[in-house]
Amino acid sequence: MRIHLLIIFILLFLGNRSFAQEQLSETDKLVQLAKVWGFLKYYHPQVSKGKFDWDKELINIIPQLEKAKDKNEVSVVYINWLESLGRVRKCRKCETQTIETFDNNFNLDWIIDTSYFSKELTKRLVKIESNRRLGKKHYVEYGKIKLSEAQMVNEKVYNKISWKDSNVRLITLFRYWNFVEYFFPYKYQTDKPWDKVLEYSIPVFLNIKTETEFHLAMLELVASINDSHSEFVTLKTFEHFGNKFLPVTIEYLDGVGIVTGFYDDSLASIDDFKVGDIITKINGTDVSTKYDSLNKYIIGSNEGRKKSRSFKHIFNGTTDSVQIQFKRDGNLYSKVVHRHLYKDFAPKKRSEQTYEVLTDNIGYINMGWLERDSVHKVYNKLDSTSGLILDFRNGSPKGTWDVVIDYISSSENQFCRIIYPLLNYPGKYVLQEPFSCGTNSPRKYKGKVVLLVNENTQSHGEYSLMSLQTGDNVITVGSRTSGADGNTTTFRIFDNYKTIITGTGVFYPDMSITQRKGVMIDYEVKPTIEGLSVNKDEFLLKAIHLLNN
Repeated sequence: MRIHLLIIFILLFLGNRSFAQEQLSETDKLVQLAKVWGFLKYYHPQVSKGKFDWDKELINIIPQLEKAKDKNEVSVVYINWLESLGRVRKCRKCETQTIETFDNNFNLDWIIDTSYFSKELTKRLVKIESNRRLGKKHYVEYGKIKLSEAQMVNEKVYNKISWKDSNVRLITLFRYWNFVEYFFPYKYQTDKPWDKVLEYSIPVFLNIKTETEFHLAMLELVASINDSHSEFVTLKTFEHFGNKFLPVTIEYLDGVGIVTGFYDDSLASIDDFKVGDIITKINGTDVSTKYDSLNKYIIGSNEGRKKSRSFKHIFNGTTDSVQIQFKRDGNLYSKVVHRHLYKDFAPKKRSEQTYEVLTDNIGYINMGWLERDSVHKVYNKLDSTSGLILDFRNGSPKGTWDVVIDYISSSENQFCRIIYPLLNYPGKYVLQEPFSCGTNSPRKYKGKVVLLVNENTQSHGEYSLMSLQTGDNVITVGSRTSGADGNTTTFRIFDNYKTIITGTGVFYPDMSITQRKGVMIDYEVKPTIEGLSVNKDEFLLKAIHLLNN
């Protein structure tokens, strides 16, 4: 008798366990809905043609899925939806693709996952992939250059107050997530797997209570792609972190903030700020603790770039004054200092020189200031120097790399490979042949060359560096660059609020990575608190030392 009862108990246990495994949580259902909705948007021949109000279709399908209890009921909802979208005709050209592609981002394994979908549904989804729409699409197109970054187009615009509608918030999330899923070339490099970002974000977007929370959720989503090109600034985010500034420039390093200069000399003197002051606490909170708590909102491809952008998040605020704890000359002090609107700072005249001759007959060029039509003149002035420093730390270069390379290189060399989205197969990228620079002719500048970089070297600066690194006698010195290379694409994320992502991928000829990692560096320089405190340019000193030795 006991044996029979035990068997019955085991069967009931296994049955309940099997039943539990079949159940899908609301988040599970919405994660799969986001994927199906985005897949059909860019793949289905009728949907990608623009025959349906795709946002409205999403809103209509949500309550049907809410009623579905397990994968079979969910699959029935999807199958009925697919039936309503029209016939998927055979695409013979889809089978003849011969283009070399970069597939690190490509992931449609989920369409055959029977943990969430019935076999019948997976067969239908596979059929859509195999017979996807080719040619012009309603929701995505190439940018101004024919074969370049993808552009989001023909999306419905929702007004400012529509954030209160949970469906609109989900549309915002799903729209952004899927555009990154299919058209962000570096998706495979994000810190948190992109599927996990979706899983995490759904409850966040559903449970928003205020407009500020909505804007912060969008900012966190944008920051999660780890791309220094990205941007998302609104009045709400600005007010949240604070629109009032300390009158000083601050570098965040090793958990503290070092005063490196002044926005306004007179306002800084009122609070007795000195270059070299080391701020350790703000309103009683360690600077490092505040940075860690706000990290998820700070945009950057790598930690160095995020830290260089963090001062506004850490030191800005909404109040006119704030208490700081700081070190000066080895002693610890505390005082209340004032914050100001940025517009109240007296503007300083920029005094940077495009070029000069440093000690030991070393030439120096500020690449952020060098104009294309001045290259020949500047190099003639520096032709007799023993070494040359090209400084890429101060703003983006002005399209001079293809002229400069002829001064420091005597041969044509490959310097990069570029990928761009294959719109006919979303998620895949066309891998172009290597790009070359320079010409086979004697180089004009005979001395040694140092390329100077740091975390502010970004995008066109990194692309320029990759070309100049092919020069005859060139080394790269500095800290990790921003790690954001390639053309950008800008699109509306909600209402009139826009964001940016990198739209094309740039690699070295051997496909070594530059995104997030930055350009290759021969001699690394790490700034120190001691160096920043006395305004010592440790990067420049290292470059001079190497040229002299």
